[in-house]
Amino acid sequence: MKKYNFLIILFTAHISCIAQEGVVVSYKTYDKVPNGTYLKDIEGELNSFSGTYIGHWDNKKFTLVLQKFEHITNTALNGDYYYEDRMVGKYEIVNELNGSILYSTMTVTEYNDFPIVNMGGVYDGELEFDFIDSDERCHNSMVLRLYKMILEGNITTVKYWGRGGDYYLEPCPYANQANIPIVLPYGFLTLTKVN
Repeated sequence: MKKYNFLIILFTAHISCIAQEGVVVSYKTYDKVPNGTYLKDIEGELNSFSGTYIGHWDNKKFTLVLQKFEHITNTALNGDYYYEDRMVGKYEIVNELNGSILYSTMTVTEYNDFPIVNMGGVYDGELEFDFIDSDERCHNSMVLRLYKMILEGNITTVKYWGRGGDYYLEPCPYANQANIPIVLPYGFLTLTKVN
């Protein structure tokens, strides 16, 4: 009889674990969730940020393309996993004086290759991203924020804010971090959504 009770308990526990998989919660959930949970953009908040934005600074044209990926698998080192909706971005910097492309990641298509990754939900109309640069620039990082989306007529603008961080590649070919080229705009900038 004990063996029979043990099997029932084991079967019930197994069914309970399976039942938790496939749960859908808001993508703004930061609590530990059961394996297989889907952190979904239920309200579609990220959708309004998807598109192409253009801004100008220091004789450079900055093009930022933001794209929403849905149901991306996120696996921890210990094997825990969940699915999530996440916004990512790619960019291009053009010298407006001669039309040359200074930096571009516009060819990326795979989720893991995007250098700009959303770090949370839309809070008070703001969306924050982390940017990690390429190997040759020592994985220099920046925090980017888009906020105050304004719609006037058919023109949508957002305020962009970028600030520098640290570099992660050791050894870095730049002896002084201040000499690592800052690829993206630093400080405040207005971006116009073109699609």
